[in-house]
Amino acid sequence: RDGEEEAPTAEYRCGSWDCYTCGDHMRMNLVEEIQRLVSERPEMRRLLTLTLDPQKVPREIRGDDKALTDYLMNTWRKFRVYIEREYGDFSFVWVKERGEENDKHWHLHVLVSRYLDQSWISSAWSAIGGGEVVDIRRVSRAEKVGHYLGKYLTKNALSGFPDGVQRYGTSEDIDLNVRGRDGGERDFSLVMDDYAISTVTKGDHEPLTRPVTDADFIQQREWGGPVPPD
Repeated sequence: RDGEEEAPTAEYRCGSWDCYTCGDHMRMNLVEEIQRLVSERPEMRRLLTLTLDPQKVPREIRGDDKALTDYLMNTWRKFRVYIEREYGDFSFVWVKERGEENDKHWHLHVLVSRYLDQSWISSAWSAIGGGEVVDIRRVSRAEKVGHYLGKYLTKNALSGFPDGVQRYGTSEDIDLNVRGRDGGERDFSLVMDDYAISTVTKGDHEPLTRPVTDADFIQQREWGGPVPPD
């Protein structure tokens, strides 16, 4: 409208894991893509969980999330070599999970295409600096794989990582369409309903729609969404 300040705009899909909308959408896409993969390739129904023991981590990098995730991935790369030497080539999908504030353990949830003995996994993972806490199970149906991953990967599980950190990865023979390939280049104006201020229209209380401000982005991180909790 004439005289009104133009509302801020943003890409239709920002593609950020830290965005409460795009991040949640991609998380669900990841789970669904893994379900699709397991349906097409039943040998991928082995779910391996590798836990990083904080006592195995060099003291100088404890408390440094970026250094910890680098250490975790270096340990995983070594472990892949161990697996290939012991069992041969294999396919995999891994998803990274950081423990809650009171649980500093980092985890890798990995789908693997080969049988792996749990005692061997524990011994090998510990020997290269990971830890003895591991778990592997064969999941009967693709839906159950999604159930397990959905339980581990809660709404905020893949957000809040240091910049440049990879959340998931696959072997070269696997392609997961997590962000979607039909994003387009559309822009839209960001607006929100302000529930703190309302206007009376024909006797009904309706929220006041207004452009989004920088403060809203700060508050949405605290609330986990655009509307404050009750």
